[in-house]
Amino acid sequence: MKKSAIIKVLSAVIALVMLLSGCAVQTTEEITQPTQSLSGELLCLQISRFSGEFVEDGSDEKVENVAAILVANDTDTFLDLAVITYQVGDRTATFQVTGLPSGEKAWVLEKNRMSISEGDELVFEDCQSTYNPKAMLKTADLEMLRQGNTISVTNVSDKALSNACIYYKNRLEDGNYFGGISYLINFGELAPGETVQRSAAHFGDESDIVRYSYQA
Repeated sequence: MKKSAIIKVLSAVIALVMLLSGCAVQTTEEITQPTQSLSGELLCLQISRFSGEFVEDGSDEKVENVAAILVANDTDTFLDLAVITYQVGDRTATFQVTGLPSGEKAWVLEKNRMSISEGDELVFEDCQSTYNPKAMLKTADLEMLRQGNTISVTNVSDKALSNACIYYKNRLEDGNYFGGISYLINFGELAPGETVQRSAAHFGDESDIVRYSYQA
């Protein structure tokens, strides 16, 4: 699906500053623009600029004025992957979002850290999306215990589970997820009644488990 839409960046109006210590978010006045359909009911609600820690590659390196879009999954199906492109002059801005549950929104940063300036025009080009109606969003087979950046998983079923994984995203104080990235923790093989503990640098109180996967 292709549509043409032009959005001019006004830095004084839509500069977005996200401070990850404590997952606080600060914004200036919100941009006024109509909601834009990217692919059916996958929507772009806002375009902005981001300065802070770059999460899309897991590096958390400091960046300034990187293009950011607020993506909403208004479908009734789990979004596995969407790749969204805009033209910015002679450059192509690419945004990639994974693991977005139905009804949720995420701030997605341009995957190659492309910076945008006041007056830049973003022309929507394309969106390729894949949904997973069979995604395991809940499970009665695993019991979770969270403490800080550590999570313990117990197999409470009567069968062995292999390649047991959880996928999670981190939520900001504004209620939206931060980053198109979804993080993965693999607990490996779990015998009935077995508990395995893992720690992850990006996991914490602001983390939501968005999907489970394992083989029984």
